[in-house]
Amino acid sequence: MSADVFAQFRAALVARDIIPPDPLIGDGQIHRCEAVGKRGRHDAAYVLHLDGFPCGGLQNWRDGRGWELWRLDIGRPLTSVEREAIERRNIAARIQRPEEKAEWQAEARDRARRIWGAARPASGSHPYLAQKGVLSHALRVYKGALVVPLRAGDGTLHSLQFIARDGSKRFLKGGLVVGMTHLVGTVGEDEAVVCVAEGYATAASIHAATGYPVAVAFNAGNLAAVTRALRQSHPHARLIVCADDDTDTSGNPGLTLASAAARENGALVAVPNFGAARPNGATDFNDLHRALGLDAVKASLAIASTAADDEVDTSVALEGTVADWPEPEPLGEALEGEPYPDDALPGILGDAVRQAQAFVQAPMALVACSALAVLSVAVQGLVDVRRDHHLVGPVSLYLLALADSGERKTTSDTIFGGALRRWECERRKALALEIAESEAAMAAYEAKRAGLLDAIKLKRRREKATHSEEAALAALVMEAPAPLPVPRLLYADATPEALAHSLATGWSSAGVLSAEAGAVFGAHGMGQDTLLRNLALLNVLWDGGEMAIDRRTRPSFVMRGCRLTFGLMVQPDALRIFLERAGTLPRGTGFIARFLIAWPQSTQGTRAFRPAPIAMPAVERFGEQICALLDSTPESNERDESVRTMLDLSPAARTKWIAVHDAIERELGRDGRLRAVRDVASKAAENVVRLAALFHVLEHGAAGTVDEQSIIAAERIVGWHLLEARRLLAELDVPPTLAAATRLDAWLVAEARITRAIRVPISRIYQFGPRCVRDSRDLRAALATLNERGRARLEVDGRRRYVVVNPTLLMDDS
Repeated sequence: MSADVFAQFRAALVARDIIPPDPLIGDGQIHRCEAVGKRGRHDAAYVLHLDGFPCGGLQNWRDGRGWELWRLDIGRPLTSVEREAIERRNIAARIQRPEEKAEWQAEARDRARRIWGAARPASGSHPYLAQKGVLSHALRVYKGALVVPLRAGDGTLHSLQFIARDGSKRFLKGGLVVGMTHLVGTVGEDEAVVCVAEGYATAASIHAATGYPVAVAFNAGNLAAVTRALRQSHPHARLIVCADDDTDTSGNPGLTLASAAARENGALVAVPNFGAARPNGATDFNDLHRALGLDAVKASLAIASTAADDEVDTSVALEGTVADWPEPEPLGEALEGEPYPDDALPGILGDAVRQAQAFVQAPMALVACSALAVLSVAVQGLVDVRRDHHLVGPVSLYLLALADSGERKTTSDTIFGGALRRWECERRKALALEIAESEAAMAAYEAKRAGLLDAIKLKRRREKATHSEEAALAALVMEAPAPLPVPRLLYADATPEALAHSLATGWSSAGVLSAEAGAVFGAHGMGQDTLLRNLALLNVLWDGGEMAIDRRTRPSFVMRGCRLTFGLMVQPDALRIFLERAGTLPRGTGFIARFLIAWPQSTQGTRAFRPAPIAMPAVERFGEQICALLDSTPESNERDESVRTMLDLSPAARTKWIAVHDAIERELGRDGRLRAVRDVASKAAENVVRLAALFHVLEHGAAGTVDEQSIIAAERIVGWHLLEARRLLAELDVPPTLAAATRLDAWLVAEARITRAIRVPISRIYQFGPRCVRDSRDLRAALATLNERGRARLEVDGRRRYVVVNPTLLMDDS
C-alpha cells in the first residue's frame, strides 16, 4: 500500500492511543499491512505489524472517510520490554506532574491576588448574604459574585471561592484548597475556643450566635486538614468541629468526616439540633439559625463545648472517606468559567435577558447570546463603526454557544428571534402586491428571453442570419426588471455559497441563527472539497469585504456591502467532530477566531417548574425596539455602503478602546495569558468596538458617538467570551482519552454534589453521563486516568459496580 495510507494508519493509531506518538521501544514504524477479511462490499479489515510494539487492527476503511480501530493484544501478558517502556513513561509522568501542579498553583495565587485587589468590599445587602441572614466578614464582591478568600495559616492568599447571587459556588481552579481557610472573627494567641465549619454561611451563623472565631473549611473533606492546622498553631485551645448533619445522604458524610477530623485532632463535634420540627433539607447550623434562631445554634454548640471527649460520637466508619484517598491531581490546565457578566448588558437589553432567563432557566450566557445575535441582525444594516481613520468595519457579530441537549437552546432562540420573524412576515405581507407584480414581470422577461434564445438557436441550425433576434435580445436585457428586495433575515442550514448568493442578489443583511448548529457544521458546504473556499467566504462576510464568486454552470456574482450575523448553538461533540474532520483549517484561516465563544455550565438539575408568565414586558420592549431599528434601515439594491450611518467613538471612548487594545496585545506574547489563543484574542478589540456600537444604537439610536461606558460594558462581555475561548480550545487540544476523562470527572463531581452521594452507579453513567464515555472501552480508559490521578475509582459491591468520587473534590453546598 502507498506511503500516504501507511501514514494515515499510524495517525489513526496514535489518535486512539493504540500506539504512542513517540514510541519508547523499537522504531514504532509500520512494517507490514495484511488484509485479513471483508465485511460487505466496501469494508476491509487489516492487521498492522509494528516493530517491538503490540499489533493493532483497523477496519472499515470506507471511501477514505475514517477508521474504526481495536486492539488485538487485549488480555495477553505484556513482554518485559513493554513493561519497562510503560514504567519509564509512568515515572516520567510522575516527575512532571508535581512540577505542573506547582506551576498551576503559583498562577492561581497570582490571579487570586489580582481579582482580590480589584474586588470591592461586600455589604450585607448581597443577595446570598441576605438569603442566609448573615453578615459579611471581610468578604468582597467581584463582577456580582461574593468572593471568599482561601488563606494559609500565615495569611498567604492561595485561592478564592465565588458565590453567585443564586448561591451556586465555584473555586478558582488550580488554587490550593486543602488546608486553606477563611476566618470569621479573630483567633488570638490564647484563644479558648475555636470552631471549624464547612461553609461560609454556617461559620457566620456560629460566630453570630457564640462570638467564637470560626474557620471555614469550604468542604467536608477539608475539615481534617484545617482542624490539624489549628491544633498545631493553638495546641491548648478547645476545638469544635461543627458538622453538617446529612441525614438524608447515605453514610451521612458531613457527620462522618467531622467526627474523623475531631478524633484525629482531639477536638469536639457539634451537631445542629433541630428537634422534631426539622425542615425538609435542613442540614447545617445556618439552616438551624434561619429555622429556630441564634439561640438554638448557641445551645447546640454549648452541648459540644461542655462534653467530655468520650461522650462524642465518633464511631462512624471511615470506609470510602477522604482518609483512604490521596490528594487529587489536576487533569489539565486550571481553567474554569466565570459567571456571565449580565450586569454589563445595558438598559433594555439587560432587563430583557434577565427576564427571559428567569423563565427559561437556561444558562445566562445562552440567553444573552440569543439576544445579542438578534440585536446584531437588526443593527448591522443600519450602521458601520469607525474606530480610527482607516479602521472602519461592520457591527456584525459571530456568536457560538456550546451546550448539550436539553439546555433549552431552542426556547431562548424562539423568545428573542420572534421579533425578527414577525417583522419579516409583516413586511412580506405589506409587499405582497409588489412581490406579485415583480414575479409576474420577471416571469414575462424570462419567457421573452427564452423565446429569443430559442429563435437564435433555430436559425443557427438552419444557417440563417440572427441579427434581428440578437438586437431584440440586447434591448430586452437592457429593460430587464430590477429584482424587488424582499426581506429575508433568517437562515438556518444554507450552504455558505447559497447564503452569499442570497445576500448578493437579494436582501443584503441577514443572520444564520440556529439552535442546532450541528446542521451548519455538518453541512455539505463544510466538506473537505469546499471547506477552505467557504471559510474564506465567511471570513470576508465578517469583515464586510468584497468577493467575486465565479461559477461555470450558473451566473457569477459579486458579494459587496453584505452583512451577516452568526448566532449558533451547538453540542460540544458536534463541534469536536467538525474540528477533527476539518483539521487546522478553522483556526488556521481565522474562522474560529472571529467568534465570541460561550461554554457555560449546565443548569440542568436545578430548574424547578415555573409556570409561563402572562407577559414579559422587558422582552416585549426589546422586540419592539428591534422592529423599530429594522424599519429605519435603508433599502439599497445597489449595495451602496454609504447608505449606512457611520458611528464614531467619542474621544474618551477612543482612549479607553486603545487601552483595551494594548492590554490585549501585551497578553499575546510568549509569557502572556492569551498566548494559547492568539488567533481569538487578536480579534477581541474589534469585537469590543462592534458590541459597543450595538449597545449605543439600541439605547440611543443610529446617531451621536459611541461613549466610554459602552466600551467598558463591551470590554467586560468580550473579556468573558475570551476566557471561554481559552477554556474550550484548551479542552479541544488535549488527546481524546484525556478529554473524555476530564468531561467524565466534571460530570461525576456535579452528579455527586446534586445527589450528595460519592458513589455513582455505572448504569447511571451509561444512561446520563457524557456521550464520550458511554462505550465500555472509552469508560474504562477514562476511569483508568481518573484512578491514576486520585480523582475517582471503580468499586464493586456484590453484582453492582460504582464509581466512587474522591470526597475532597466535593464542595460545600450549604
